[in-house]
Amino acid sequence: MSCKIFMDRGPHLSGAAVQGRLECVFHKSEKIRGIKLRVFGDERTEWIGSEQHYDEVTKRYETISFPLTGDNNLIDFELMLFGGVGETHLGPGTFNYPFTFQLPPNLPSSFMNNHGYIRYGVKAVVDIPWAMDYEDKMYFEVASPVDLNTFPMECFQPVSRSDSKTVCCWCCAQGEISLDININKTAFVPGENVKLFMTLTNMSNSNVDEVSAKFMQYVKSKVEHPHYEHKEDQYEFGFKTWSGVGAHGENQYDMEIPIPPQAPFPNLNRSSLFEISYDVEICANIDGCHSNMDLSFSIEIGHIQHQSQLGSNPLPPVEGIAPVYPPTTSGYPYPISQPTAPLVNTGGPNAGTQYPQPSQMPQPSGPPYPTGSNTGVVLPPDYQSVYPTGRPESSSSMKMKAAESHNHGDEAPSAPPTTDDLPPSYEDASKFEKK
Repeated sequence: MSCKIFMDRGPHLSGAAVQGRLECVFHKSEKIRGIKLRVFGDERTEWIGSEQHYDEVTKRYETISFPLTGDNNLIDFELMLFGGVGETHLGPGTFNYPFTFQLPPNLPSSFMNNHGYIRYGVKAVVDIPWAMDYEDKMYFEVASPVDLNTFPMECFQPVSRSDSKTVCCWCCAQGEISLDININKTAFVPGENVKLFMTLTNMSNSNVDEVSAKFMQYVKSKVEHPHYEHKEDQYEFGFKTWSGVGAHGENQYDMEIPIPPQAPFPNLNRSSLFEISYDVEICANIDGCHSNMDLSFSIEIGHIQHQSQLGSNPLPPVEGIAPVYPPTTSGYPYPISQPTAPLVNTGGPNAGTQYPQPSQMPQPSGPPYPTGSNTGVVLPPDYQSVYPTGRPESSSSMKMKAAESHNHGDEAPSAPPTTDDLPPSYEDASKFEKK
């Protein structure tokens, strides 16, 4: 006797209906109590912790290792496929029992890293009285798309940020370096570009070797027993560099950092053991022993584009939710479920009903995902539409011009006008430029 679960691999949308069938093969008549299917979903984290303890016998400190864990149940319910009241005989023959169940809304996406997992599955049990039960288990993936239409409009407006520092040498101030950065918005979907406009003003005697920008993902994993701890992993999904600016110079940059369409962006908003966040980080690398200048923007990643961002230049349509779950990589080993089997129904007095064909299955009730030739994801507006009268002049640039107006012949020369060429004092900057 054997039993085996067959169902679509998915991923299945959170809140949608899931269908499958259980195939039971009896070589002879068997007495059973019932056939049931358990649907479960849980998240778990675990790693080894350590503590220092003083041993009174050896009069020495010793390191004691112990497991740290976190567990949380997400869903757990049962479906009775056959029987359940008293005992009955079944077989011989092959019997198919279709099943359908509804996933709760707002489930976190399936996920796995080196510290734990979020996992969903079904377990079938043929209950045999006074003997070993027949069982089968199968895991399936759940995708929970993030809808940017639920985000406030502030996430789709330009944001400005600035920073400055005084460069010193042997306790003597050499001048100020300033960064003024505008980002086009703070909420994106995979496949879009993060657009940055930056003004770098160098009023010091040091060169800025290069400017870099990168897109980072941070995943925090937490344990709760016997005490709370967390670990954070970071993943770099995009990195670009540009040439810097010489002493007493200024440069402006139009930057674009792509959001990779096939990178893993799971929805962990409803998870209690995992957190995920994203940053765009900009760094100005200052020559010499000076510390660099760093600025960052926290951004949100969703899967369903905001309606205000749809326009005349859409990205290629995204079918299904493939961008949410890329192929398995060493950094993100996603669980692999069993393949779908062809329909087999050999009949019999107690056989289950015919397994429904895909065309007869109800459509998922979860949020729609952009599909079709007339919809999709679009790039955000460029800076000419955001600033129709021209880009705003940075505060650092205005300060520099004010300083130049007070310069005299015995003072430091003013910065040269901004051109496409590098300043004279930074002739070798081109060797640092990376495309």
